[in-house]
Amino acid sequence: LLFQQGDTYELSESPDNEELWPDASSAEHSKAVEPSQPAESCTSEEQSVQIEPESDGIEAFAAMYIREADGVQIPKEELFQAYSRWTDQQDIDGTNASWFGRKLANVVEYEDDRIRDGDNLVTVYTGIDLTSDGSKLLE
Repeated sequence: LLFQQGDTYELSESPDNEELWPDASSAEHSKAVEPSQPAESCTSEEQSVQIEPESDGIEAFAAMYIREADGVQIPKEELFQAYSRWTDQQDIDGTNASWFGRKLANVVEYEDDRIRDGDNLVTVYTGIDLTSDGSKLLE
């Protein structure tokens, strides 16, 4: 099944050969999760990403809502909060903040840093940020 923009679609019996993802050279390139069995899907405005039923959804979340760019940063707590809200919306059993960071490192490249926010030190991911659709998860 493919779920996109609120509608469910049946895939052909051989979905391995179907082109579901934008060309790797395009700006909307996403990292697909290769399903080993029939998979649930989730959606953003521009793309659909396969989620394995037993998955914590980190790869799908990253493909849809995280962008890699030089000079950007996001507090770890804020990114995890967006992920948690997304897993709740998708009825996915997510993971905790520690495992989220570890697994995210297998999907996107980032650096850890600590910055001052007034009197507080805030741990941030550097080199990644939420997309505009990802930021909507925090509203």
